[in-house]
Amino acid sequence: MVRVGGASIDRSTVAHWTRAVGLENGVAATLGVPGKTARQKALGLLIAANWLIGEAAARGLGVSEDTVAGRLHERFDSVPNGRSQFAHEIASVGRTVADVEFELEAEAAAARLRAL
Repeated sequence: MVRVGGASIDRSTVAHWTRAVGLENGVAATLGVPGKTARQKALGLLIAANWLIGEAAARGLGVSEDTVAGRLHERFDSVPNGRSQFAHEIASVGRTVADVEFELEAEAAAARLRAL
């Protein structure tokens, strides 16, 4: 287990994200760390995302569930059959809606920290 601030990253979470990074070039490419294993990239993603979320919260810039839900619904609306098609597409690359919510929260936290 790895601890990032108040968040814990357990073995099963690392295994899940390692599979996802291995299946989807999009996630791996956004990490921008060539020559790393899928596990190293997954750990990097998890550590960075949890740090961003924690740091934003510590500075009073936490991301609300409503913000994440709104961004998630934008994603659903971007595909013809909405949530069901979106869920099917991300499942094909080893991800879940909860994974996308986590990424959206980290993205929003990063944007708030940049604005600060």
